Amino acid sequence: MSNQSLINSNLTSSLEPPSLDQLLDSLGFDLWKTILATFIIPATSFIGIIFCSLSAWIFFQKNFKDPVFFYYRLLCIVYIIHLIHNIPYGLLFSPRYIPQMNTYLSSFYLIYFTNVSALLFHFEETIQMAILLTRMKIFSPFVERHFKARPWVISLSFFLTCLFINSFSALGLKIDSLGTYSYIDSSNSIKHTSTFFYFNASDFVLTLWGQIISGFTGIILNLLLSIIIGVILNIFSVHLYRSYVRERREKDKEYTRVKYHTNKDQNQSTTSLDEIQVVVVSKVNKLTQKEINENKSEKNMFFMALTLCSISILSRVLIIFSYVLFIFFNTFSNSLSVYIINIGLYSFAPSVAIFVFYFFNKMFREEFREKFFKKGKKEMQQK
Repeated sequence: MSNQSLINSNLTSSLEPPSLDQLLDSLGFDLWKTILATFIIPATSFIGIIFCSLSAWIFFQKNFKDPVFFYYRLLCIVYIIHLIHNIPYGLLFSPRYIPQMNTYLSSFYLIYFTNVSALLFHFEETIQMAILLTRMKIFSPFVERHFKARPWVISLSFFLTCLFINSFSALGLKIDSLGTYSYIDSSNSIKHTSTFFYFNASDFVLTLWGQIISGFTGIILNLLLSIIIGVILNIFSVHLYRSYVRERREKDKEYTRVKYHTNKDQNQSTTSLDEIQVVVVSKVNKLTQKEINENKSEKNMFFMALTLCSISILSRVLIIFSYVLFIFFNTFSNSLSVYIINIGLYSFAPSVAIFVFYFFNKMFREEFREKFFKKGKKEMQQK
């Protein structure tokens, strides 16, 4: 007999239904899970919404004209939508503190949230890949030739692809009754019995074809394929960047050598020519400093995209690891643990994105300081 059926048999064999807390404890809604889902995840999601809103507001400023910032604006908007969904999820995860939340409709939202959250996380990762590919266009003529569609076209195609892959997961869950519990109505002190609704594996996903389809779309196409593509892109992009830097240094050395010999041949005894040479060298030095700043900006933009993509890869690796543990310890209680871990990992990247933007992007950093720190100083001075 399975762990779940053993729980149900013990509950039904008792003379009267257990209390709600007893039923939740028997099913595996441990206190740490309830606190984490009900309080920690909504609180961190609310903070993440604020951070992502600030990031989106900055990226919508007129200074961010490069096409790559379309992806950053879209990414922040998707982050906000994703984090907004986490707040009702936390309130509906367990009715331990708010029994009135235990309804058929609340279970339907949990199923909706599970599917939408996986879809948004998948779409976020493809946007990050698009950002990395956009930066790779600077280093690779091949990427420049084949990745030249407009950002909104690429984003739409990625979203439709993610929607197709994740649409099959909607068939994997159903609303189920996990037992009955008794409670006392505070108005008339009469004991009532109610049914505890929650989501569970659907009949379709328990069949052979259901397991094949859900495994192929949910694990292979969604998780494993995303990790493989992400790792390949990261390795390939780093290789291209290093080759680009190496070739650029060789060109700089060659340019310096040719310029030195040219100036040496033109070195004549006339004072006017010497003065002209000083002016030319001065302009070359200024141009070189400008190029240094541009190269540094390219480097930071590249590593910003690389960091975002790496965070998603790490999150997916941890998600797969949690699924592997669940396969060996397959209980309803452990499924709740995996569920919370996944939601926490889904929320991690949006919450820390603003720090990645601030650290790597000088223009974002300057705009952020201009909007908040300098504005705050002016207000303090006026007071």
